[in-house]
Amino acid sequence: MAIEIGKGKDGDVRKVFNSSYLIHIGIAFVVLMFAETLGLWFLNNKLKIPINRIDEANFVYQFSIIASLITISQVPFNSLILAKERMNIFAVISIVEVVLKLLIVYLLFISPFDKLKSYSLLTVFVSISIYFVYKSYCLKKI
Repeated sequence: MAIEIGKGKDGDVRKVFNSSYLIHIGIAFVVLMFAETLGLWFLNNKLKIPINRIDEANFVYQFSIIASLITISQVPFNSLILAKERMNIFAVISIVEVVLKLLIVYLLFISPFDKLKSYSLLTVFVSISIYFVYKSYCLKKI
């Protein structure tokens, strides 16, 4: 993307971005297939998890997959912001993400619910939020 930006052709930047986004969606799909087959089999058959916590482990595993897929599909937006040299925006979003993750720790401390499930839900919420912040910024400003 940086090379196309340097050439000054916005249409080519869009093509590179779209190709990159489609490739990352494909990577996310492959990760999903492996995670839902081999990973799930490994979780349920090979890991030594107490029988009373296996449901929670599966719950956390599914939400971890979701968070991973969101992060994978977010990479082209991060790359576009970095290629456009909008380091201030990248830094602000990164700081917001860290503060949200710190808030998760505090919420876990005061939460009366299952800490493991709460952590996985809140982590997915942060991942989705940050993804939409990056996507919205790129669509509106770049």
